[in-house]
Amino acid sequence: MRVTREKKRFHGNQHTKNDEEPEEPNKQPTTLEKKIRRSDESDLAKERAKPDNILHKGYRIVQWSLFEDLCSKVQCKCGGNLTVSEEDIRGLGFKLVMTCSNCENNIELRSCPMLTKRKNVSEVNSRAVVAACMVGLGKSGLDKFCYTMDLPQPERQQTYDIIVKNIESAARSVCEDSMKRAVEEEKAATLTKTGDQGLKVSGDGSWRKPGFDSLQGFASIIGHFTQKVLDIEPKNRYCKKCELMEAKVGTEEYFEYIEEHPPECQANHHGSAASMEAIAVVDMFRRSEEKYNAQYHDYIGDGDSKTIKEIIEAKP
Repeated sequence: MRVTREKKRFHGNQHTKNDEEPEEPNKQPTTLEKKIRRSDESDLAKERAKPDNILHKGYRIVQWSLFEDLCSKVQCKCGGNLTVSEEDIRGLGFKLVMTCSNCENNIELRSCPMLTKRKNVSEVNSRAVVAACMVGLGKSGLDKFCYTMDLPQPERQQTYDIIVKNIESAARSVCEDSMKRAVEEEKAATLTKTGDQGLKVSGDGSWRKPGFDSLQGFASIIGHFTQKVLDIEPKNRYCKKCELMEAKVGTEEYFEYIEEHPPECQANHHGSAASMEAIAVVDMFRRSEEKYNAQYHDYIGDGDSKTIKEIIEAKP
């Protein structure tokens, strides 16, 4: 393996989906995966470029009293007056019920589509959680936003956590699918331009906050010719569940936790924050053959001697 120290230029986020690329056969993405794919920067740019006079078929915020006043001016086909109420409230989603005062006929309509196979999660709640995650609000921030806007309170913590796990699963699936295609593109480009099957890659890392005391960080491997992300590896020095269980050390519950928790423990790095990048890059080198059936022959670093030293010593 050849190692080259070269300052890698940043070319923006290349981790996007090419609309012309065919989907894998028999691959059926979930509804949430489709929404994540459609929410990339290119789609957002197209949405912003639409003329202002084109109707946006999305969500609106309407004061409930105005809606009640509007419905009171509408009559049933029998001539009776209509009253409006809400039922089956689930966070920001609900069932709209219009009742005739004369024939007592009910018209029911959900405020938004229901997701999952069981149809038990309102789309608006999922969107709210995605938005909260994207802007860094979290559950408490979303609660404050809804309170300030005089909106109903969003889903409770348990449901919020379930939605976050669903988002994580869908995002991971889309991410892995995108990186697999990127590796195949890099293989083809390398073979065409060099005649070699070994890939030339660059790597770099970042942390959640500046400095070397960050608890979270990650590193990525980027293809030399395609300049697309081929692999990523997050590193975490902290696990909330482990912290909560420290108060129960020595109890039966604690020993059961120790036996069952390791596979899902969030803490996968026990060194310093400064060593996260080097260890993460080595991990990605080691799994390249098993994960992608590919070998990284050349590495272009950014002058970080620790990363280069770790790769050379590890001989992945």
